[in-house]
Amino acid sequence: MATQAQFTGRRSHREPVKKIAHLFALSENELHGAGAYTLDISKHGSRVHTILEVSPGQILEFHPESSEHPLLCRVVWMGNGKSRPQAEVGLEFLGPVPFHMES
Repeated sequence: MATQAQFTGRRSHREPVKKIAHLFALSENELHGAGAYTLDISKHGSRVHTILEVSPGQILEFHPESSEHPLLCRVVWMGNGKSRPQAEVGLEFLGPVPFHMES
């Protein structure tokens, strides 16, 4: 018998914030990066728009333009082109956020 998963809500409130950022990924001992901008952000993660090619589970460095502190994050979802644009990526922060993203 299949059970239905229930949505229990987000761990933290998301704020719509559009800020410039940069994402970097280590691929075969080379650092690849691309520009990005946040669409919303919380203390646990962010939804960003980027052209950087990523995959779920990949670890990235998130560099907000307004901060000198990069933050490690994990790609948790990617847009599929139908329900979300392909360039949208969901990131989970892997440590405490040392900056405040203001709108």
